Amino acid sequence: MRIWTTDLVFRGASAAYANKGYALSGNEDDPAGFGLWATGNGEVRQSGYYVMQDTTVRYYLGGDPAADSLAYAPWDRLPEALDAKAALNDATDPDIRPFIRRGGKLIVWHGGSDAAVSAGTTIDYMPRMEQVVGPDAAADTTRLYVAPGVYHCNGGAGPDQIDLLTALDQWVTADTAPETLVAETLVSDGEPSRSLPLCRYPQYPHYTGPRNDPAAARQAANFTCSTPRSGADGPP
Repeated sequence: MRIWTTDLVFRGASAAYANKGYALSGNEDDPAGFGLWATGNGEVRQSGYYVMQDTTVRYYLGGDPAADSLAYAPWDRLPEALDAKAALNDATDPDIRPFIRRGGKLIVWHGGSDAAVSAGTTIDYMPRMEQVVGPDAAADTTRLYVAPGVYHCNGGAGPDQIDLLTALDQWVTADTAPETLVAETLVSDGEPSRSLPLCRYPQYPHYTGPRNDPAAARQAANFTCSTPRSGADGPP
């Protein structure tokens, strides 16, 4: 069972906008995770969230370069401003049929412990896209992978190096659709120090190797991709 922080919902004049909650992995005190993005490691105005919200308030919502974004509340007090910001910034349209009709293939990857952009947002997008394009077309042309323990693009407790380009190239040029991939943690000499299957969501890596063997637990060969138990919540 994964624990998620609460979704935030803001209401514009013509639509509601949601920011999905974040998966809590137990590694929230890492300075490179929530420390970097949420708390600024004790200096909130140095955090990634502050940088993004400050720009949003001063140049989108408040229209005042001198505005104090920490004092701006509630966020939906100017619903027309939210609509205008969404029109400029949002990339949430689930209709990718023109892309598919041109032969496009899409591999979507997200770090499961991303503290900047919630993996829940990506997970929420994919079924909406599938509903629009159709389940068969989605299965033939799109893949979603959530990398356990990985932060925003890289870093974190989980292996974060994945050769998605080769997987995409093989799909397009050889019609070999990707299934389970491999994620690695690389050390300074470029050699992997740990590997883990990168499973198609909603599957996740389940350890099937020998008990009490730390070395075996660092090898992807000792894991299989499994579907979470009924009632499990969130990405691996």
